[in-house]
Amino acid sequence: MARRKLAVALLELVVLILVLCGGFSTRGASDTAIQQTTDAWVDDDDPTCSGKQPCFSTIQAAVDSLEQGTVHIFPGRYRENVVITKSVSMTGEGAWEFKGVRELVRLEPQDPLKPTILVKGVGVKTISALEIVAGTAGIQVEDGGVGSITNNRVIGGLKAGIRLVRSGGSIFSNEIIGTGSEVTMSGIEIEDGPAYISTNSITHVQQGLVILRQKYLAPQIGVQHNTFSRNLIHVSLQGQARVWMSLNHFANGDIAIELQDQAWAQIVSNQLLANEVGILLNDQSQASIQLNSLLNNWIGIQTGGPLFYDGVGWSFSRQTKQQNPQFEIIRNHIIGNVIGAILVEGRGRLLRNEITGNGFSDQTQYLPVSTLMYKMLGGMLLSPWISVEISNNRVENNTQGVVYISDRFDHECSRAPVEGEIKGQDNEIKDNEFGDLCPPDYPWPPGFRK
Repeated sequence: MARRKLAVALLELVVLILVLCGGFSTRGASDTAIQQTTDAWVDDDDPTCSGKQPCFSTIQAAVDSLEQGTVHIFPGRYRENVVITKSVSMTGEGAWEFKGVRELVRLEPQDPLKPTILVKGVGVKTISALEIVAGTAGIQVEDGGVGSITNNRVIGGLKAGIRLVRSGGSIFSNEIIGTGSEVTMSGIEIEDGPAYISTNSITHVQQGLVILRQKYLAPQIGVQHNTFSRNLIHVSLQGQARVWMSLNHFANGDIAIELQDQAWAQIVSNQLLANEVGILLNDQSQASIQLNSLLNNWIGIQTGGPLFYDGVGWSFSRQTKQQNPQFEIIRNHIIGNVIGAILVEGRGRLLRNEITGNGFSDQTQYLPVSTLMYKMLGGMLLSPWISVEISNNRVENNTQGVVYISDRFDHECSRAPVEGEIKGQDNEIKDNEFGDLCPPDYPWPPGFRK
């Protein structure tokens, strides 16, 4: 635990140093000379700004008046697209409570086809305490960075609520609400840059968090203590994204965590509840999946193959067997999932998982007809295209225990051809309703089952 906290602290420090030192800035040295920090004030209906000076009626005018510093914005409604090309921060002043009533700095885009706030080519310290109606994005940072984007409420966004492009930043304690999954593309989108994303709430968007191409070899993105709910995909990792995710809550989505291309993730101590698929690995992605709770999803973890709930079934192509995911699935609690706990294709290890009570839910009556046969699945479904170690797992009280299939699952448990490589020992596989091992005469390794 101490090592984990140290890693988080170091990641935040790296992000802050890169932002404040201009590590992502495209401006020349002559443009970034240090200026004395100053402040400006904005109020939409008080020309005195309660005695604060200098005072402006628009946010852009206040931003333009500073070389470096902070724009303090009083509660009100501001209709403008703000562009920041100098090291100028923005914060809502007294925005959370005023005379016992919560009042907000509400910023709406004058041009909805542009970002509501655009930071370009510079590093700024903070954007905070604002309610932002997003244009193409609520906050977009290009070729720069933000020390912290915090305590904002972002509504909508044609591309994203918050978007970092070739930029770094810490994004924490924000509330991002889509205007409907068919409209709002992403809650947070990161492309080519380090970031720390924590304690955000993201709901009703197509993709809660999207990590696109990433140039850095070391894991540069931390995702911790966030709540994702009612998104189509909660987290989508694409390209060569490298992400560490822990202590997040994912609920009521189509897919909680999806890895594509050559993405890599360490997925530790998260809760995944009532999604259609908990964790989905595609292509040549890699993941270490440890100490997670996967409860009442349709499918707990799937490594390769098409999605069951599409009603297509699960078939395999010999041409793609060398491009399957790699994984470690260790010490997870996978309980009460509708179709099955773990659907395995690829190479990896499954160690010390608790797999109980899967495949019994009444929700199977709502699945496509061609999918109903899979309600007998329960525990582990193993593709021919695997090279896996399966050891010390508890597979108990599922509809079925461990099932090895050929081209398509045969719920009569006829013998499948031996295509894959399975090794392992000391699995506790018992009391599964329709059988513990399917087929029972497959050459399971000696000592595979206790």
